[in-house]
Amino acid sequence: MAVKNLGANGAKLDNIKEKDYNPSYEYLGTKSLLFKSITGSSEIFYIIYHYVVIFFALLTRLIYIHKPSEVIFDEVHFGKFASHYLEHEYYFDLHPPMGKICISLLGQLVNYNGAFKFDDIGIQYPEGVPFLLYRLFNCMLGVGICSFIFKILKELKLKPITCFLGAMFVVFDNSHVIESRLILLDAQLNFWIVASIYAFIRFYKLQLNVKKNFTASWYLWLNLTGLFLSFVISIKYVGVFTFIMIGMAVAFNLWQLLDKDAQISDKTLLKHFLLRVQALIVCPFVYYLFWFYLHFKILYKSGPGDDFMSPEFQRTLEESPVLKEARDLNYFDIVNFRMSDMNCMLYSNQELKYPLQYPDGRISSQGQQVSCTGNEYSDDNSWWQILPTVEGVNNNHGVAINAVVQLKHIKSNSILKAHDVASPQHPTNEEITTVLVDDVNNENYEFTLFKLEFVSGKPTDPAVPQMKTKYNKFKLVHVKTQVALLAHPEPILPDWAWGHFEVNGNKKIQEKTNQIWSIDSIKDLPSERDFSSSDKFEQPKMSFFKKYFELQKRMFESNNALSSDHPFASSPEEWPLSLSGVSYWNDDSSRRQIFFIGNLVGWWLQMAFVLIYVVVVILDLMFDRRGFVLIDKFTRDSVYGSLMWLFLGWLAHYLPFFLMNRQKFLHHYLPAHLILCVFTAQFIEVGTYAKFIPSDCNDDAKIEGNQKLNCIKLHVLCIAIIVAVVFFFNYWRALTYGLETLSVEESLARQWFDIKLQYVK
Repeated sequence: MAVKNLGANGAKLDNIKEKDYNPSYEYLGTKSLLFKSITGSSEIFYIIYHYVVIFFALLTRLIYIHKPSEVIFDEVHFGKFASHYLEHEYYFDLHPPMGKICISLLGQLVNYNGAFKFDDIGIQYPEGVPFLLYRLFNCMLGVGICSFIFKILKELKLKPITCFLGAMFVVFDNSHVIESRLILLDAQLNFWIVASIYAFIRFYKLQLNVKKNFTASWYLWLNLTGLFLSFVISIKYVGVFTFIMIGMAVAFNLWQLLDKDAQISDKTLLKHFLLRVQALIVCPFVYYLFWFYLHFKILYKSGPGDDFMSPEFQRTLEESPVLKEARDLNYFDIVNFRMSDMNCMLYSNQELKYPLQYPDGRISSQGQQVSCTGNEYSDDNSWWQILPTVEGVNNNHGVAINAVVQLKHIKSNSILKAHDVASPQHPTNEEITTVLVDDVNNENYEFTLFKLEFVSGKPTDPAVPQMKTKYNKFKLVHVKTQVALLAHPEPILPDWAWGHFEVNGNKKIQEKTNQIWSIDSIKDLPSERDFSSSDKFEQPKMSFFKKYFELQKRMFESNNALSSDHPFASSPEEWPLSLSGVSYWNDDSSRRQIFFIGNLVGWWLQMAFVLIYVVVVILDLMFDRRGFVLIDKFTRDSVYGSLMWLFLGWLAHYLPFFLMNRQKFLHHYLPAHLILCVFTAQFIEVGTYAKFIPSDCNDDAKIEGNQKLNCIKLHVLCIAIIVAVVFFFNYWRALTYGLETLSVEESLARQWFDIKLQYVK
């Protein structure tokens, strides 16, 4: 049975008057995804414009790509992760592994060993580090993004000049150029986003021709859409927004097929549904899991990411300290406590006292401070002795999981204590201090009791639930007041506490961030207990799905914890107009810098056309409600078709960021910006040819004259916008490439809105 094409408002094309039908319009669905060509254009112009796009994309991204030959911005992370892959060392990151694995494969191709760890921004790349190859990879993807934007617009049946305009929005966008020249994930992410959209449009157009349903090309483009979508979400989890965008079109298309006028059998309809589920949900999830399988296979050695994972996970890694160095823990052992998330030690010093009064007028206990530090001191103030709370226990008794103990600070001969006094910088939490052993009496004894509350590290021998150093993770929960010891990464304590991290009692003991502890080592370990842990521990196996689910949980927890302030973080309402940016790199000696912002001409124009589009839709709906016609039928189909889909796709990639509590930066907006480039180009062409007061004129000569005039207007408008975009790109050139030194006056002239540049004095 043939699927009947339906026009706007569900009217069948068979019922449209012959004079109203223009065969140059190609319908791709009821009130949705109308991809049209106003007039036929020679294919040669598409080819020429496409080559021009590729040429300028290569030029803007390749030029001096080796400069500066220093670690720039987040190269410090993603270059480092690639090195860990090459050395097979386990690391932890918030993003899925595909993007970093792809970078590491380039290093593998040139036999790079991953020795350089990209430790700090501004470090000069030593000889032998393939940073240029890494950057070239992203550069080629950046060129591919520009090419796909052109191809998407061509598939939408737009004129060559319109395709050219949409692509040039990206070619000469300062933010996209920067992201394509550095070792970052955004070029990979954005490439697969536009590839997914392109593949879906190819599939969508095929499926509207019933004769091409279930053909080889139909299957190919459907499954390529799913494959590319899986790549998007395998690089960054914001890729789920692209699933939403394409999912909206798929859902609407299935709704079309449900229409009785489509004359599709129940069996065929079920086949359509199941094949979409297979290609766009099941297979992408399998592909996505594949990258995690590679992740675990490649990273089989202990590395810097161990502490983020459970002890059970860590024991599966070669050379893991949890496997090699864990020791049974007995009462009266002298140990140090490590905060897992911050890699700092529980510390106290009899020379450091809480001040009598804080700046806000609160009074402290003036007791001995307890803090957390990297333990770079040689004063042995991080050693604590585990004391039993029941009689008859000696140093041969093991400390059981969930045991209640006292912790004696060795250097000051005092006992750890929590009490109902406000902590220095977090008044809602309790102050943690110590009390001299001789001063512990019946009244304050219960304030010195802490429970080693189990978090992870199941006993290797369930019959003997004895704790082990490095292996067991726990909370230090105060028995009397039910608070858990929490270390705060910021703000750090003032000079009177030597700038340590504050430790206090957190009433929200269900939280896990920064309040999970482990025992790192035992001081003066008796020789009879100094055994090789291999005598007791064998490297265990852990199933892929257990590893996967544990890693997923840690990734989402850590992502939600990224809520601290950052000098270049920005809120989503600033993004569409690029009101602020990010300093990626600067060099004090030459006073050069790279500053990340979008091309303001392009970004502001795009938002202007979005607002115009919204006004047109509202007015058209109001006119239609009152029985009047505002725009002609074919323009209306575009407005509620592909333009509406692109508009909703932009919203899907933008609005969710308003719901996120984590740090947000301008580069998070780039996928939404790419969709807006396509939307703006199409809207300009549709608006140029639109008839806002439809005419019944049958004068073919007049119609042809209007078409030629509209074509001239479209070309003039597109060329004018492109010139303006190129002008701004050149104006910001020095801050895009970091190759030129601007004077103070030139820097100040570019410091608009919330943009904060270096060297403005």
